[in-house]
Amino acid sequence: MRQTKYFGNKPVWRAAYGFYKQRLPKKLQHWLWDPGSLTDRLIEQCVSNFAVQVLTEGWQKPFYDEGLILGMPRGEYGFVRQVYLVCDGLPWVFARTVIPQNTLVGAVKGLTRLGNQSLGKVLFERPGIIRGQLQVAQLTQGQAIYESAGQACVDIDQVIWGRRSIFFIKDKPLLVNEVFLPDAICYRE
Repeated sequence: MRQTKYFGNKPVWRAAYGFYKQRLPKKLQHWLWDPGSLTDRLIEQCVSNFAVQVLTEGWQKPFYDEGLILGMPRGEYGFVRQVYLVCDGLPWVFARTVIPQNTLVGAVKGLTRLGNQSLGKVLFERPGIIRGQLQVAQLTQGQAIYESAGQACVDIDQVIWGRRSIFFIKDKPLLVNEVFLPDAICYRE
C-alpha cells in the first residue's frame, strides 16, 4: 500500500498559529488559519460553479501520522475519502478524510455515502460537532499526502501547503486534511 513507501518522509504538522507569518505564503495565510468552513469559502470565490469530485473512498489503512493522531491501533482500517474541491472546473483543494471504524455509529454511518456532497458542508451544519485545533504543514514530494493530492490530473512539482483538524462527533474523532493545490486561483489575496 502507498503509505509504507513514504513511511520515513512524513509532514511536520504544527498548530496553525504556531507558524511565523514569514514562513507561510502571504496569499495562503488567511486560508490556512480560517476556522470556518472551507467549502463555504470556496463557494464564495467561485465565479460560476463549485463541485466535489470524488477520487477514492473506501476502507483502507490510514497514513501512519493520521492513525497516530486519531489514536487508531496500527494496522486498523478506517473509512478514507479523497476528493478534489473544484471551482469553475479547476481543482483548488485536495481533501482527504479518515474516519475510524468506532466513529461510524448510528447516523454517522451516512458519512460513508456522501457521493458528490461536501463533507465540510455536512460537518458545519450538524449541531454538536466540535472542531479541534487546526494544524498546518509544508508538503513535499515523497510524502504520502503530497503524492495523493496529485494522483489524478493535477501536476504538482513544488512545495504545497496543507492543513488538518480533527472533528469530534459525540466525542468520536474523524480527521480532515485539506491540501491547497499550487495553481489554485484562491491563492489570490
